[in-house]
Amino acid sequence: MRKIGYFFIVVLGLTQLAHGQNMHVSHYSAANGLPSNEVRHVALDSLGFAWIATDAGLVRFDGIQFESYTQYVPSQYGKYLLATAEGLLLSHDAGISLIQPELDTTKISLSQNASIDPDDPLLYYPNRLFKRSNGAILVGQPGGEVHRISQGGLKQVLPRSGEEAKRGLELFFAELNEQLWIAYSDGSLYVYNETSGLLEQKAAYPVINDMKSSGNALWIASDKIYRNQLTSDGKEIRTEESFQSPPGKVSALALDTMENIFLGIQDQGLYYLDRTSGNRPEFIKVYGNNDPHTLNELPFKNIHNIVFDAEDKLWICSSEGLGILQKRFFESIGSIPNANTTAISIAENGNIFVNFGDVYRVEKTDYGYKGEQLATASLG
Repeated sequence: MRKIGYFFIVVLGLTQLAHGQNMHVSHYSAANGLPSNEVRHVALDSLGFAWIATDAGLVRFDGIQFESYTQYVPSQYGKYLLATAEGLLLSHDAGISLIQPELDTTKISLSQNASIDPDDPLLYYPNRLFKRSNGAILVGQPGGEVHRISQGGLKQVLPRSGEEAKRGLELFFAELNEQLWIAYSDGSLYVYNETSGLLEQKAAYPVINDMKSSGNALWIASDKIYRNQLTSDGKEIRTEESFQSPPGKVSALALDTMENIFLGIQDQGLYYLDRTSGNRPEFIKVYGNNDPHTLNELPFKNIHNIVFDAEDKLWICSSEGLGILQKRFFESIGSIPNANTTAISIAENGNIFVNFGDVYRVEKTDYGYKGEQLATASLG
């Protein structure tokens, strides 16, 4: 059954300060609590704390202050965080640690060792982590090596490339229709054959800087932004859309629950890909808008990762620190043309009292909120 809730807002017809995505921003750096400005990744635990991997150690954030847990991790160079049923996994140069938060304490243990010897059967500088639909955890490593962590322990899935030119390759993972897709930073896109244990190349791009999936769509950040769709037989993908990036090189890509696309543009900052303009998509720069009457340039220029939480807040991991961005509530409702609210009236009997302006009814649905303008007589 559809969940519905009503309330009414009176909106003053003021002109928007700027066209685009303007958000409330909180910025944290070494100047106000972080051990390093280089923030690699972030994840939230089951208690609501944020755990942040930096180049100078692991920290926990409670929304007010940071607490260092670097002493419990054998390497200060954190790479990637992944939420699992057992807790958070953190990859770092010395292996993978398991973070198990509890109400009064936090247990951190080294679950997988790593070696600096590339010929050792252990992990080798693990970085990106990915959880498959069957529960297995994949660990990406330099040179295209992949290990799987499951109840059976650690097992190599793909070996490291012996080619000198491929030693620094970064991997990206996605799953479409229970098929594992693996992208290499050199531009190669593969599907993993579960039966043979081999990769089957499906496409090639000039480079791949990030990859994300949504339903049966595979989004790739390369020389352009590509939206690829899985074919009906599930065996191939085809490019449905591509978007040239006038601002520059895309370093990070993320989609929220409504498939809005946010991009990190190298040396430029955070952008939003607006696809609502028909055949003319726009790359719109995101600004800070803590004061509704002022726009501020965001400090993030080199973005490593963009993470959405369950409330669709954006967590920006960058060389300039950590950012937390969120829309104001009324700005998140696309069917309301202006977010400058002057009065709110909630009446159980449905009566609405209006001082001036346009009146909107906001309806909660299973997919978020929608607004509907109500006809009101002029008050003169």
